[in-house]
Amino acid sequence: MTAVSDDRPLRLQRHFDASPGRLFDAWTDPHLAAAWLFTTASSESHHAELDVRVGGKWEITDRRGGVDYRAVGEYLEVERPGRLVFSLGMPQFSEAFTKVTVEIAADGKGAALTLTQEDLPPAIVAETETGWAEMFDHLAERLGEGGYGVATGPNTLRFERLFPGPIERLWSYLTEGDLRGKWLASGPMQLREGGAAELFFRHADLSPIEVAIPERHAGMKDGLRIAERVLACDPPRRLSITWGGPESPGVVTFELTPQGDEVRLALTHAGLKDAVQMANVAAGWQTHLTILADHEGGKIPRPFWSLWNGLESEYEQRLVID
Repeated sequence: MTAVSDDRPLRLQRHFDASPGRLFDAWTDPHLAAAWLFTTASSESHHAELDVRVGGKWEITDRRGGVDYRAVGEYLEVERPGRLVFSLGMPQFSEAFTKVTVEIAADGKGAALTLTQEDLPPAIVAETETGWAEMFDHLAERLGEGGYGVATGPNTLRFERLFPGPIERLWSYLTEGDLRGKWLASGPMQLREGGAAELFFRHADLSPIEVAIPERHAGMKDGLRIAERVLACDPPRRLSITWGGPESPGVVTFELTPQGDEVRLALTHAGLKDAVQMANVAAGWQTHLTILADHEGGKIPRPFWSLWNGLESEYEQRLVID
């Protein structure tokens, strides 16, 4: 590997609302890394091969505008969850490699990350700093910063998110099958008490970025269709429907409240049977709401499985009822 002769270290620090272990995994798990590392909102596809061990090679390919951009390197130190050191090169731009050190430490309820990049030529320090800052913003979204659900009872979850207005637009994303299918599940819905609601889940269709489905959920490859029922409908402020089918009956309620130019969406999922199901469902809702936020923000939606991966175990630790 060729080294740049002019050594000018770049140092960045950032707090994340996630455990040190989960933050470390975001750098080392291919599914997690695919959501943010060396990728942008304009990505058409993203592929990561990470052999996370000292001496192991890594490669990430991000396609934008029909062009593949490759980042490659080798792991030099791997100490989960506190330290990761690797070389970094972009072969299509330069034969030079830099050295990146990632240090992670517990910080209150979250974790503090310190990144140091050595061997950077002075001409690209500012550009590189901007690139890392944008990726860290994507990572914060991936980790659910500000978007975690909470347990409001032994069988109930609640999420609250702000979305751009007007309220009628967000209502359409809840009730119109084609728009709902962009972030959650497609299917017709009769907007009246007792009306039928058919939900067809196909997570691979939620983003143009292709990632592998976890083996555990391989049965979801061709989608899942569930028949539900509308319990209450007060356009454009409140919608309540059954959820989970006959084997796992629950109730999901969406409540919309205008707040200036924005709309607060409160989502309550009641009737969950145990802590295991609550963690699984919480991870799913956070992922779907993040994809909805991508659409509402005019961004290319990120792949469901990349966003979802790791959240379930995080919720197993977070869902504590006072």
